[in-house]
Amino acid sequence: YDTIALKEQKSSKTRNRVKTPDDLRSIYGAIVSIDYVSKSWSTAGITSAVIGNGITSVGGGILRNASSLTSVSIPGTVTSIWDGAFEGCTALPRITIPGSVKYIYEYAFKDCSNLRSITFEGSAPSFIDEAVFSGVTATCYYPITDASWTAEKMQQYGGNITWEGYDPCEGGHTYVDFICSVCGSSVHT
Repeated sequence: YDTIALKEQKSSKTRNRVKTPDDLRSIYGAIVSIDYVSKSWSTAGITSAVIGNGITSVGGGILRNASSLTSVSIPGTVTSIWDGAFEGCTALPRITIPGSVKYIYEYAFKDCSNLRSITFEGSAPSFIDEAVFSGVTATCYYPITDASWTAEKMQQYGGNITWEGYDPCEGGHTYVDFICSVCGSSVHT
């Protein structure tokens, strides 16, 4: 299979009974209705995931150990990324976190060894644990115009994280120490 669409499961009795084909390459839709993925859930061959619009929570372990995953699309309706959601996605190079995300839980991106770029599009979420980025070396980009991004929020979270601000209104200009690296303008907070 190249793609599979998973429908939301209303019954808690069926939540952990989703079985994917071994040759699955892509998933999309209401995949986060599975809160904690059972051992029968195979993610090994998945290369891309599009989380359905309207979904509010990326479930714990939903793409754990999807070692071929190179692309993830998270809609602006997601408010939580649960523990281990993307843990072990060793081929994932970048991810964009929409401004709707308010909480990111422990080990959400643990051991994503190829993850180099994480872009936050809105206010700083609450990072629920010191190990959200355990085993990750990446640059996290945040909108410098948003006052919620404080030194307290910009921690290592178990990884080797460099924080760099950008101006979402200026076509991606980045700021270091409040000076734009492209045009030299300064930002006052």
